[in-house]
Amino acid sequence: MKILMVSDSIFPDNIGGSYKYLFDLTQELVKKNDVSAIVSDKKNLASQENIGKVKIFRYKRNRKNKIFDFYSFYKGAKDATAHFNSSDFDVIHFHWPLPALGVLRSKKLQDAKKIYTFHGPWPEEYCFEIQDKYPRIFIKFLKWFFGIIEKNILKKMDKIICASEFMRNKLIELYGKDFERKIIIIPIGINLGKYQKIFLFSKNKARERLNLPTQSKIIFTARRLYKRMGLENLIEAFGLFIKKNPDAFLLIAGKGPEKQKLEEISHKLKLLSKIKFLGFVDEEKLPLYYRAVDVFVLPTIKLEGFGLVILESFAIGCPVLGTPVGAIPEVLENFDRSFILKSTRPEDIAGGIEKFFNQKEKTKSIFNKADNFDISKTAKEIENVYKAK
Repeated sequence: MKILMVSDSIFPDNIGGSYKYLFDLTQELVKKNDVSAIVSDKKNLASQENIGKVKIFRYKRNRKNKIFDFYSFYKGAKDATAHFNSSDFDVIHFHWPLPALGVLRSKKLQDAKKIYTFHGPWPEEYCFEIQDKYPRIFIKFLKWFFGIIEKNILKKMDKIICASEFMRNKLIELYGKDFERKIIIIPIGINLGKYQKIFLFSKNKARERLNLPTQSKIIFTARRLYKRMGLENLIEAFGLFIKKNPDAFLLIAGKGPEKQKLEEISHKLKLLSKIKFLGFVDEEKLPLYYRAVDVFVLPTIKLEGFGLVILESFAIGCPVLGTPVGAIPEVLENFDRSFILKSTRPEDIAGGIEKFFNQKEKTKSIFNKADNFDISKTAKEIENVYKAK
């Protein structure tokens, strides 16, 4: 089968759960299929190259400002279709609205079957992050305008894949029940082998490798530093937790526009000696952090469509505490309901962490449940969608 993926980016060009998932999915699909991907460019990367056996075509972005940038996602993806002929692909699988719009506007690829993975409502996610920067009426207009774009793209799809019931319901809530017949739920998968080999390391050995204290309670999170990730609440919760647990540390991996604000909050709460901002942690070292820490906390406050980090953590034997937001409860129920926090409030996050350490021992069978989310199973289900009439 000849498959074309269309997205704004892919790992390792950019970090993020959806990019890592797309990378793992293409690497699995290419074992039995011919797979290409159209993604945006990145400095010092070739416009065309192979990642493994997957053929990557990068279109140019104009980063002068947001208007130019958004338009270049559309135009760049459309221009990239010049590389292909109408018979080159059996399936086009879209992962983000603006490049999808560009490819759909091309007359060259109209005959292929069209699949869309709804990772999340792009208009809501984007407008939530910028709501403090612009007047409310402008944010409302943007959400409406971007919503029209996304809805019209979804109308052109043969099938729409959602990773969770939450995302399925969100899509129907936003764009109507007419889409219900198109939606198929296929949970996200990960390359389990890549993570589970870290089980060879003991926790103490992993801590020694990372120069972390071997006897302290260590809490970890790895997130893009954006507002909807809820990291401000986690820091405040850690401030409450540390009053009874002075030996504890909080590690925050990731980068993003909220970094300075988060550091200021840590300074204000006099926690800088106990909180370490790790910045970007590369994919080779990240599993070692999962292995070294006691618990991963997912403090999201809005629109968590799945939470790939949940699978990564459990695959290495690291428990995850998550807020009852989006699909987090849906995913954590596959492991243990007790890992779902009461709310997003700092007090409830702190209480959940305290409760975890008071009854920390969990059976290994909980971690073995991650086997259900191997990328090979996900890829097989998606292939079945491609082949279905």
